[in-house]
Amino acid sequence: GADYDDSAFDAELPGRAETSGIARINFDVEHVFVHPLPHQFCALQELLGEKRYDAIIADAFFLGTLPLLLGSYSPRPPILAYTTTPLFLTSKDTAPGGPGIMPMSGVTGRLRNRVLKVVTQNVLLRPAHRAADRMLEAMGMPKLPVFVLDCGVLADRVIVPTIPEFEYHRSDLPDHVRFVGAVNPLPSDDFIAPPWWDELSNGRPVVHVTQGTIDNADLTRLVEPTIEALAGE
Repeated sequence: GADYDDSAFDAELPGRAETSGIARINFDVEHVFVHPLPHQFCALQELLGEKRYDAIIADAFFLGTLPLLLGSYSPRPPILAYTTTPLFLTSKDTAPGGPGIMPMSGVTGRLRNRVLKVVTQNVLLRPAHRAADRMLEAMGMPKLPVFVLDCGVLADRVIVPTIPEFEYHRSDLPDHVRFVGAVNPLPSDDFIAPPWWDELSNGRPVVHVTQGTIDNADLTRLVEPTIEALAGE
């Protein structure tokens, strides 16, 4: 189904703990994003059948909207893909996202990017892409017209909650990508400050540490070592 605890992937997804590196990326794409697709789509169909909606705003890697985007479902509300990560869109000006390879200008850079794209999409992450195509075919849908990690670009608009200067320049960035700046939550009305709160404004540096959104079940990996290392500061 589409219901799982994303703070305990290894427990929720049998076999995941035995994977690492590229194999884990392929595993996660297939099991975390592709397998829930039909269940997500059914939930969307139920909602759309109950009332009229002005738009659908979904995570850029929420694949449940793909049947609406690839099929002949008309009329349908506009679909906006909201990206919660740096842009992973394939570009001739950048290397594939993930390895942290910096952009390289000129013909040499674009040739390098093209080679890396072919290796990434046709070899390393081919299992993930094929899993998405198989699922769509099983649902009577056409195959993806773009690489699976680029599927957010199929939406009517791609919403990026930052400014262009925080992203690598892409001369081939699709026209329907919109940078909207920071999207900040409203401050809480019932926030109770901890006793040490005023220490944050006493001039000492503040170190912000996070293990991200999915690798935070075991805080001994980064958070606790950081606290221990700075204990005497």
